[in-house]
This record gives sequence, structure tokens and C-alpha cells, in this order.
Amino acid sequence: MFRIFKRKVTIFSMIFIIFTIMLGTSAISAEENNVPEESSSPDKYAEYLKEQSISSLSSDNEFESALETFNAMSKEEQEQYLSYINDPEVLNDMYEALASLEIEEGESFASKEIYGGDIKVRTYKSESSDIGPLEDYNYAQGHNSEAEIGGINVIRVNIYMQWDSSSSSSGCCIISSVNDATNTVIENVIPLQEVNATERQPYITGSGTQAVYSVLYNIRYSYEDIGTGGAAFKHEMVAYGTGDSVAGIFFQ
Repeated sequence: MFRIFKRKVTIFSMIFIIFTIMLGTSAISAEENNVPEESSSPDKYAEYLKEQSISSLSSDNEFESALETFNAMSKEEQEQYLSYINDPEVLNDMYEALASLEIEEGESFASKEIYGGDIKVRTYKSESSDIGPLEDYNYAQGHNSEAEIGGINVIRVNIYMQWDSSSSSSGCCIISSVNDATNTVIENVIPLQEVNATERQPYITGSGTQAVYSVLYNIRYSYEDIGTGGAAFKHEMVAYGTGDSVAGIFFQ
């Protein structure tokens, strides 16, 4: 499942370990204190997922699914997984990879792998519908963007818009109104990160042929209320009078 990267032990690191033991301290314990308690060990993380699963109101319980996958990992794989989700630099690389995805014309899906395939990111259209009389159309479409580490979806966000379109004397497919626009953090199983969303209300542009809706996600990495950095990305969706739409992640 993971490609484990082992570190070589040098004579200097051995001297350091002996020195810290002589002082009655532990370098490993100190390192573990710099991560959230919920992801400080495999047992603690499994307990966290179980508690979140019990309290989840979602019919599609992502915490239960994550717990099943995590419990199926070997001890070494669990430790590698935790090292990823506790590292702000790795998480920033993950979001930058997500922002690099572009869905080609005529396609509905795009994906990419980093860290030797341990981390996978993808974006795809999740919903699509059109109903109404011939010259008055009602469209609805959503887009998901998500990241997976070791088979666990660690973050998934959705952006959705529903709009009306009609023909006009100047041509086809003018958007007359945006009736609904929502954004949702569907999954977040990383204790280190707190995700907050600030949306911008949808607006019609392009001489009435396009509607734009976006949300800015601010991510704060912290443990025991101590900030250790952060990131931000914009999830933007552009709907067209023809009924199609595109969306993308923009790393800030």
C-alpha cells in the first residue's frame, strides 16, 4: 500500500540518542508532542475515527470507511500514513497537486499521484441534470475534489450550482438566474487541519452566458491550539448557459 522510505542511522544520530537517554529525555516523545493527540499513534487515531464515526450524522459515514481501511493496514503502513497527515509540508504538496488538475474538454475526471503513488488527488463532476420546456432550461451540476492517502479519502470538498438558461434574440443559452449555490466539506479525517470556508456569492458574467461561484478554504494546521502553519485554496465553478460547467482548485 505504501512505499516506505527508511532512514539511514548514522554514528551521529546514535550519539544523539545515547545523549538524550542519559539526560532522561526522549527525542521520539518530543516529536510526538508536536502533533495532535488524536493522531499521535495508531491506537489514538483509530480511537479518533471511531468516535467521529459514532457522532457522524452522514448516511455515507466517511469516518467508518476510513477506520476500516486504517485497521487493515500493517503497523508500518499506519505509521507512514500518520507521518503524512501530521506533516504540513506534505499536506501543502497535496493541495498544490490538487490545484494542478485540469479536466480536458469532453472529459469529466482528472487525477494525479505524488509521493510515489502514496498520495492520489482527483477532481470530477458529481451531478448533472437538465429539465424544462424546449426554450427554458433548468440545470444543476456539482464538482468534487478530493485527496487520498493510503486508500483513505482524507479530504473531499464539493461545489454545486443550479441555474436557469433560455434562448434570446441575440442567440442561445443566456443564464437568467442562479437559483442555488452551495459548498460542502464532505470529508476531513486529518486532526491536524481545521478547514474554514468563505464563499463569494454567484454572479452572472460573459454577456449573460456564464455564472461564477467560488469559495475560499482557509486551512489552519495546529495541535493543542498551537498554530504550525496553514494553507488556502479557492474552489471555483463556472456554469454555462449551454448547461455544462467546469470547476477547479486554485492554491493561494
